[in-house]
Amino acid sequence: MAKDVVEIEADKRRPIRFLVRLGILAGLVYGVGRFLMRKKDEYAGLTESQARDKIVEKMSPRIGDDTAKEIADQVIPKLKDKGLIKEDPMEAAADDIVTAADEAVDAMEKGVADAADKVADAVDSAIKD
Repeated sequence: MAKDVVEIEADKRRPIRFLVRLGILAGLVYGVGRFLMRKKDEYAGLTESQARDKIVEKMSPRIGDDTAKEIADQVIPKLKDKGLIKEDPMEAAADDIVTAADEAVDAMEKGVADAADKVADAVDSAIKD
């Protein structure tokens, strides 16, 4: 009969152990989630060059400057795809300038071709007359 009492006490302790372990696990998951959210917020809204500099600055003392730059080159596109960092304004402006220059060159080439056709037509009509 004493054995039955011991088994009952052991059975009562198991749910409490389970709940304590579950609480510790939930606390760990919550802590890791909060840590990751703070890190995400740390990089949110930075430009690409600012984020790259921040990553290299934090990692270069541990792993070296070259390796930190390689890692930053891999991380930055992923952060950019997720929308956490924004494109550098100078790069966006440079892209706009290149597009405008290409359009201007195309317009000038078309204008030169049209002018050459008109000159050729004028020369042909002058020779015929």
